Amino acid sequence: MSVKELEIKKIDVGLAPSAIAQDIFTKAVSPVMGILKQEGGESVKEFSFCAMWLAMGLYVNNLSTRDAEKALNHATANIIIQLKKLRGEV
Repeated sequence: MSVKELEIKKIDVGLAPSAIAQDIFTKAVSPVMGILKQEGGESVKEFSFCAMWLAMGLYVNNLSTRDAEKALNHATANIIIQLKKLRGEV
């Protein structure tokens, strides 16, 4: 079994929160996705799914249950609208 490693460049946590998140995505998540794509689609789907749930869990942990439900419903609806636009389904 070969060991696969990805060196992640330094992430500047002195930036605005949105910039930190973008930096993490650019330097860590996207490269992992690229490596997994080479191995096949199922590992990309699994990684994406797990990353999504972990991020959503972090977010809703800071909200009341009521606000979390509203936020997730709003986000889901907007994601589907944008996805349909990108795919030419609207």
